[in-house]
Amino acid sequence: MMSHTSGEFLKPDLAALQGASDDLSLGGLEPVTGFLGQKLVAGKYEVVNFLASGGSGTLFVARNLVTGETVALKVLDTDCSGRGRGHIPDGRLIARFLKEGRTLSMLSHPGVVKVLDSGFDLGINKYYLVQRFLPGETLEAYLERNAKSPASFVLEFLWQLGSALSYCHSVGVVHRDIKPANIMMQPHLKGNFVYTLVDFGLARYERGNFSFLTRSREVLGSHYYMSPEQCLSETIDERSDIYSLALVAYELLLGRKAASTGSPLNVLMSHVNGLNLPESLSESPPESLSASLVNSDDLSEQLYKIIRKAASRRPEERYQSLDELLVELPRPEWREWK
Repeated sequence: MMSHTSGEFLKPDLAALQGASDDLSLGGLEPVTGFLGQKLVAGKYEVVNFLASGGSGTLFVARNLVTGETVALKVLDTDCSGRGRGHIPDGRLIARFLKEGRTLSMLSHPGVVKVLDSGFDLGINKYYLVQRFLPGETLEAYLERNAKSPASFVLEFLWQLGSALSYCHSVGVVHRDIKPANIMMQPHLKGNFVYTLVDFGLARYERGNFSFLTRSREVLGSHYYMSPEQCLSETIDERSDIYSLALVAYELLLGRKAASTGSPLNVLMSHVNGLNLPESLSESPPESLSASLVNSDDLSEQLYKIIRKAASRRPEERYQSLDELLVELPRPEWREWK
């Protein structure tokens, strides 16, 4: 959905993005009719395009026939007959999906996707979740085209995502699956980006009566960004999100993942054993980091030191809250929410 010229920092095609919601039928409806068997959900959401399929749900673009609003419709990939996909029991999938809806309904922050509706459709025998439609792309898609990003870009990213996660933590919600695929980015007219955190299917609510759905010691999350305590299925708190956020910022700044590559087990063990990041960028800088980035100014080094502390193996050695991390960040030139 965005154009990019080789050798330049990402330049979004604003016209294409603004038109995205006007032409929602691109790609055809075969995935819709094949999966849902119908185009209308809950009597008012007309499905017009397939967006993506993840671990627990399939995402569609839909139109609210009552209000005319374009929305994102997430449908659980299992039904009440018990015929789900994957190794996770259907009851757990359903509970996790419903918990995502309940969690999002509690949250109100510009950096967190807004839930509009949820329920169960008897016609398709599936649970659904309706969210605000976010034209744009994921940070994962951006990273596929951009080896590394300017330090000012990473600074703004940390401010926005740090603020959104700080809010979540303040109301008792730990996301537990921070990764580029769960971060939407939309261009702002001032030439910057607005980031939105999505997919709270693994989120844990630390207050009230939500049950912890992984007491069976399942390892849930994305292995490249999981904290050591998460890899070991230990008790986690907001410091786990801080670790994961730091690894995403590391990848943006340096153009490569902080964890070892290879098999999932090798990746998990690199977290558990510690990433052993150098103390500074000038000390054995990664090959993917150009000398000009290291030597051009102090911002890259300052950000790297913050990221390195946030990615410490032991939770007690990290920032104990995102507010602590944000205090150490310089204020970017552009600070504005949507």
